[in-house]
Amino acid sequence: MAMVCLIDGYNLIGSTTHILLSDTNKEKKLIDYVNQKLAQQKSKAIIVFDGKNPIEIYGSVYEKIKCKVVFTNPDETADDYIIRYLNNEKNKSSLTMVSSDKQLVVFARQLRIASLTSPGFLNKLSKYQSQNQVIKRDDPMQKRELSYWLSVFKSKDI
Repeated sequence: MAMVCLIDGYNLIGSTTHILLSDTNKEKKLIDYVNQKLAQQKSKAIIVFDGKNPIEIYGSVYEKIKCKVVFTNPDETADDYIIRYLNNEKNKSSLTMVSSDKQLVVFARQLRIASLTSPGFLNKLSKYQSQNQVIKRDDPMQKRELSYWLSVFKSKDI
């Protein structure tokens, strides 16, 4: 079964070094980043933002390959939504709550739901290979090996 990460969106943005809270496209940048990093993983994410300023093209709920994005109602905070979600989740063992908000961390712990701080989650994401990254060899190709392969391909009529 795939792991589901329930993410406090603005809290995570506040922990990134590449997305600023003042950026007008911050939500889209975070969605794209998380979606790209999870592309080759079994995990999925639910990113929750306070609904005070939803991205109009997305609406209140938006789904992208690995991410479901929720903009709460204007009278509900992301924290309130996350608490309600944690309370109602039946399969708590497949859920990880991501936030550095102490109230949320304590609440998740009381329900025996795994949690990661936002910096801890970003550190974990940074280890995932992005879909478009080139796989680097652990050992660089030796000149002798390179010469061999060049001679093999030079002798072929392509």
